Amino acid sequence: NPTSDPVSLGELALADTDAVNGGPKLADAARFPKDTSIQPGEHLVVLCGQAAGDGVGPHGKCGSGGPDTCYYATWSVSAKNGEKVFLLSPDDAVIQEAEYPKDAAANGDSWGRFPDSTGDFAETKPTPGEANSLP
Repeated sequence: NPTSDPVSLGELALADTDAVNGGPKLADAARFPKDTSIQPGEHLVVLCGQAAGDGVGPHGKCGSGGPDTCYYATWSVSAKNGEKVFLLSPDDAVIQEAEYPKDAAANGDSWGRFPDSTGDFAETKPTPGEANSLP
């Protein structure tokens, strides 16, 4: 959150691409709980490929080197094929979408905005819960 105010994510969702229609795959969207927000200067981590029974969260198991709190999504982004990730409103309208190109970040790096939050998408170092930086 690059602003000086908290940003509410309550009831917004993240979704990957539906292979049939190219839009968001609504059935697997990870919807944030109503009280979810990002405080000024904070980052939010969503771990993909998690078990559906675990729910979206928040969770305290966030991977090695990650933050104390994160959220889970059941879907994963295909690095081999590329796809889009969608931010959805509470009524599933697309607020924003980001393309993860085919073979982007193929060496175990991440794909994020650089400079953090404002720049174009680029290959970045894995920095879970912290600002993006170049490899």
